[in-house]
Amino acid sequence: MKKAIIIISAILLAIITGLYLLSPISDLDFFWHLATGRWIVDNLRLPSSDPFSYTTPVLLESRELFILKSYWLSQVIYWLLYNLMGYNGIILLRFFIWSLLLYILYKRAIFQVKDSLIPLWLLIVSSMVLLINYPLERPHIWSFLFFNLLLYIFERDKSFYLIPPLMLLWANMHGGYILGSLIIMVYLTGNIINRVLLKRQQALDKELLLWGLGGIIAGFINPCTYHAVTETFTMPESMRRGVIEYLSSIETLLKRNNLTIPVYWLLLLIAITGTLIKVFKKRITPHEIILLAGLGYFSFVQIRFIAFFIIWAIPLVGNTLTEIKKPVRYLLISLLLIPCLYVFFIIKEDYYLIRNLHRFKTQAWLDAYFPESAVQFMKANSMNGNLYNYYDWGGYLIWRFYPEKRVFIDGRQLYKYVYEQSNEINNALEYPRVYDMPAWKAILYTYSVDHILIPPFRLTGDVLPLLNALLNDRDWEPVYVSGSSIIFVKNTEKNAHILSKYAIPKDRALNMLIERVEFLMANMPYSIRFYIALGDLYTVAKDYKKAREIYVAGLRLSPYNILLKERLRLIEYVIKSHQR
Repeated sequence: MKKAIIIISAILLAIITGLYLLSPISDLDFFWHLATGRWIVDNLRLPSSDPFSYTTPVLLESRELFILKSYWLSQVIYWLLYNLMGYNGIILLRFFIWSLLLYILYKRAIFQVKDSLIPLWLLIVSSMVLLINYPLERPHIWSFLFFNLLLYIFERDKSFYLIPPLMLLWANMHGGYILGSLIIMVYLTGNIINRVLLKRQQALDKELLLWGLGGIIAGFINPCTYHAVTETFTMPESMRRGVIEYLSSIETLLKRNNLTIPVYWLLLLIAITGTLIKVFKKRITPHEIILLAGLGYFSFVQIRFIAFFIIWAIPLVGNTLTEIKKPVRYLLISLLLIPCLYVFFIIKEDYYLIRNLHRFKTQAWLDAYFPESAVQFMKANSMNGNLYNYYDWGGYLIWRFYPEKRVFIDGRQLYKYVYEQSNEINNALEYPRVYDMPAWKAILYTYSVDHILIPPFRLTGDVLPLLNALLNDRDWEPVYVSGSSIIFVKNTEKNAHILSKYAIPKDRALNMLIERVEFLMANMPYSIRFYIALGDLYTVAKDYKKAREIYVAGLRLSPYNILLKERLRLIEYVIKSHQR
């Protein structure tokens, strides 16, 4: 019976990971990594200035240089695979990295649990949480893999001589190697505490000390040397606010309706319980306490660390479950598995998991969120003036337009001032007025922007205030509208040939967007973002009663969604104001 359950669990794990790994490429930053890899190979050097954006200053500070150079080896690998096999190469890399990561995690778990079933179930849980929350084509996936491998060396393999080359490789692929250096220091500290402070009969591990220090030194052999450390702690707060990874676990649940967060909380609770059991039985080691405190805290306050916590904690969670009585054990496992399966196969239907089998056949790997058709429209009509682009799409536009056109902004956030200006434009700020223009319009004027490419709504569903501003501004006209993008052109003589051929009446453009979102919502009724988007579009159209109806319907599905609550409160106020 147990053998049959093991086989079924292994098949379920293979199905879940296989279906997800065939998902379209959707990471917003992947394409600027790919474009940078191409640039490095073409020029046989690392960039010392920004080749992709017309708003980046010539003189760059250490943070900007760190972003330009720190991922170079990952970027070259991405480009070489793409150049050899197209997007198929990127998908194959996903399978390779994820399979290796799961294999090492299983080996670490089985070493502590001595039971093949519980580790398999925990691999299913961890796979679903990690796959849903972290794109696999971004360089951070290398940090997940190397972090896992480093723990394997410390916990089981003891081949400490592998640490320096591992750290050297890691440091040239992703700045997360700083966490690797911290892990080495934790184990070195734990070894010293055992011997010196706890007076345990254990000699200092000289091999660990030698190769561990060698690994820390090797981490600094990269184009940015020590700057990964300084930049980790000096990122401007204004930029942190715009990055999802810096949200706390509580904010992620409330603002983004991410139902995998309670699963992470339960894993955290089990890990804490397991540590307390070890303390009670006097089987705890200093490094376990340090790692639980550090990774537990940071993963709770910033979701970017949840992956590292789960990778570290799975063996501890498995060991804890084996020490709990069976009824409680299986209840906890059910509380981990059932929500994940529900989120993965029901709520997350917009991932088109089953359709991914068809995607494998057609090899259509690009996510529909990217404005490919809009790019083709601009290329076909030689729209060569300065472009204002939505922040999320900057990396993709770098990939598609370079070298013929540069972007206004992208996910690298190379210049804080431009990032802040982009927020002012997106939010259509009216003040301060410059040249007798609202602030958003004056910024566009300053950069001589001729074309604007934005989505009708953000990934969270809220419509950009800029869309409403442009629809009510006589100097800008829509010339292209699709479900994923809209292009506005400045009403000047220079653009007369485009306007005469493609100008769309603004009320018609708004109706086209509403019709498209209604279609998307009908096909993906669990996606809360479409309720937010449709309600916002009806608000732009001044159909406030219809907007309220949509917001209320969305809150029935997601009663704790902060955006929906804010929208409903505002629309109720507007309706009451019109009734007076």
